[in-house]
Amino acid sequence: MKRNIPFLVLGFLLTACSNSVDPSDSVVGTISVAQEHEETGVNILTSPIVSDPANDPYSVENMSKAMRNRVLAKRAADTADVEQMSLEPNYLYVRFLADGKRGAAELKKYDSSLVLFKHPLDYKHIRKPVVYIDPTLPDSIIPLFATVPVDYKFGPTKYEVIKELFLVEPLDGDCEDDECVEETDSATTERALLKKAARKSSGSTLEKLADMGISLHEVQWESMTMTGYIEERAKLRKREIGELPAAAWSLLGGGKKHGGQLKFKDDSLGVQPLEGVRVTGGYSYYWREAHTDAEGKFKIPEKWNFDIDYEANFDAEDFLLEDGHSGYGEDLEIEKNDMSGDWKETFTGNKAKWCVVWTAAYQYWYGERYGLKKPRTNTASNMSMDIIVYYENKEDYMEDVKCTGETIGCTQTNPSFFHDDKISVLAYGFDSKIIYRTTIHESSHISQYTNQKKGTYSDLKTIYLETYARGIEMFFAKERYGNPGVYFSTKDKKNIPSYFHDYTGLVADLIDDTKSTADLKRGIDNVSGFNIKDVETAFFNSNSMSSLKKYLKEKFPSGKGGRKYTDSDMDELFEYWEKL
Repeated sequence: MKRNIPFLVLGFLLTACSNSVDPSDSVVGTISVAQEHEETGVNILTSPIVSDPANDPYSVENMSKAMRNRVLAKRAADTADVEQMSLEPNYLYVRFLADGKRGAAELKKYDSSLVLFKHPLDYKHIRKPVVYIDPTLPDSIIPLFATVPVDYKFGPTKYEVIKELFLVEPLDGDCEDDECVEETDSATTERALLKKAARKSSGSTLEKLADMGISLHEVQWESMTMTGYIEERAKLRKREIGELPAAAWSLLGGGKKHGGQLKFKDDSLGVQPLEGVRVTGGYSYYWREAHTDAEGKFKIPEKWNFDIDYEANFDAEDFLLEDGHSGYGEDLEIEKNDMSGDWKETFTGNKAKWCVVWTAAYQYWYGERYGLKKPRTNTASNMSMDIIVYYENKEDYMEDVKCTGETIGCTQTNPSFFHDDKISVLAYGFDSKIIYRTTIHESSHISQYTNQKKGTYSDLKTIYLETYARGIEMFFAKERYGNPGVYFSTKDKKNIPSYFHDYTGLVADLIDDTKSTADLKRGIDNVSGFNIKDVETAFFNSNSMSSLKKYLKEKFPSGKGGRKYTDSDMDELFEYWEKL
């Protein structure tokens, strides 16, 4: 679990062209041998093919065989003629080979509708947490898995076709909610399914099926039964199994929309919506995705015939959350399998801690940030940033991060082309308010690193960096939670000061209209009326406490914009915090 981080470290102190690859040249022909990491229980996969292809109910071979079985069972037909019937693939299971994070971003930009996975897909459930490792690939290559229509127009990202599939697709989700019910007329739906499948495959065989009155649901049911998969995917729901197509329709027919609402328990605010997470919904090889809105609600596109699996992914265009307790660096995600309806859940415990980190970062990047600059954007040399969350223990954090002092958050930055920015957050042992503050604090370091206009960031003194970060942190916290307090407590420590040497309350004192300093120790704060945007501008255009004070006086004079102070008032306030 040890991580080597040779970066500049700042802490939140506690005490203070389409290129197809020939599959024959790759590992796609072998079945992945499931391994389990002894300490973490991580499911390690080493091949894009996870389960025995011979029993894959969605393979073209098995779906064609199932179709022939249904034709022979339903119609008196010449066996030789039937044996000539086959389905053509309508979907491809592929592995994209993205050139690093930049390549992955370019792939998503080329087709934003792609639902990409960092682990292989399979007709069976894949046990989580899971990591895919292909030792034959260079470290610079990021493998991403997806299914695409057989006529898909590939872009410049290299790819491999792993398997040809025939999938009975859900219907397009173009109906109103009250129309998306399971009892939709079966004949109407079957005609729609055959028409949809024919767009991606040869229509002749499908036309024959329609003439014979054989539905794709029947074929799918037969393939699932034939391969022994029926008990794993289709739920009987206490219904008697009758003759097809009645049984197939009762279990697979009609389809309905799925969605839900995700929330989490905040220790101070109670139940809160989880906004902005990416939710995937689907089964086996067929997936769609949506994002939660401001109320935590989402709707997965299309109408679904099966119970589906859900997964909440804590990733965004500019950052993602990573599990700090794994040596493999898995992304944090929450799954909910075999759901016959909407996914409505309120996360608690460690998952709620993840949600708090996500909520703080998502707000700073994409939500209400009070006119402040976006912390960072992706560049060719520095793509999506990892926010590493430690929630199970403190030891892993201390071993991996190695910040100076007793910290609960660290920022690692490096201008090198080969290193990405990182934030580490110790969530273990802290309540929601402190986790939120820590995430905002470290994100503000990233913002200053990205947006600083004067001086070299690495040459700025600690008091300058931490005064800014503490100020932004406390401003966000006050807006969300009310007065964040002069002290906070942990499980094993009480009355820990929010302000102390280097981590000063200068920003709060520039803004508020109270005479007491932010630490409540002196009544010398006669400066007021600055807004948080003024403060950010001043910090980014200065490089020391003295030049900051000069910039504030020159660019934001008293008597304008609601600001009130004298030169001596400003001098006294700066002197107090610098000598603390």
